[in-house]
Amino acid sequence: MVEKLAKKLIKKNLPFSDEEVRENIFYKDFLTFIKYVEENSPKLTRLKNIQLKFLKEINESLIKKKPWEERVGEYILKIRSEYEMPYIQALDALAEVLGLTRRFKGRLRIVKKAKGIFAPLPPRIQFGIIWKGYIHYLNWAYLQFNENGAQIAEFLQKIQAFIWILLKDYDFEANQGFISLFNTLETIREDFKITWMTADGDVPELARLGVAGVLFDRLLLFLDLVKLDKFSEKFQLTELGRKIIRFQVVEDKLRIIENSNN
Repeated sequence: MVEKLAKKLIKKNLPFSDEEVRENIFYKDFLTFIKYVEENSPKLTRLKNIQLKFLKEINESLIKKKPWEERVGEYILKIRSEYEMPYIQALDALAEVLGLTRRFKGRLRIVKKAKGIFAPLPPRIQFGIIWKGYIHYLNWAYLQFNENGAQIAEFLQKIQAFIWILLKDYDFEANQGFISLFNTLETIREDFKITWMTADGDVPELARLGVAGVLFDRLLLFLDLVKLDKFSEKFQLTELGRKIIRFQVVEDKLRIIENSNN
């Protein structure tokens, strides 16, 4: 997968620089994760998740850490599995889908050939591979923890080209400033008829939260491509986020043209 994507991306004039990519938190954490796997080959559980000892070490090595334990009232809740660490779960799944790692004989291991291709590439090409892998090859539904969220993720991944256009247009209208999160989620919910069914029928608020969970919590925020102001409930594309979304809009248009000519 890495070699295939690299060959395509090397031919393109990517609109972002190596310096911009080097400052991206997800990019740095992804490289840290790959390095850890290469050096430690973490052991896996019976369900083929990373064992807690190694999971804790990975978490401590990342920039974007999650508290290992939280106090809830009188109780202290501790992390019990990789499923409770969605950020690491995303790093793990992405590395595997790109062919940089594999599960073999009870351990998560580096794939030396793929790593050998990936490592010497310029950061902008590496991030292009990360982006393409995340939006096209990683299963978004896998990162959701309930059925409704998984259904929304599956649908949004299929129609993602429209989402990139929407974000590009909103960014232009906002003059690259902050954008209403509520309006964005509501537009997506209404335009694409996204629902969240309960015993009492569809609950629009839950549907909006479902969309946010897919596009923001498990994608744009994970990849460090947006800044979120929780107080005003607005978001802003980072400069790298802006450039890669505009790039993707052009890519999708070119793919449509190529398909129509075949």
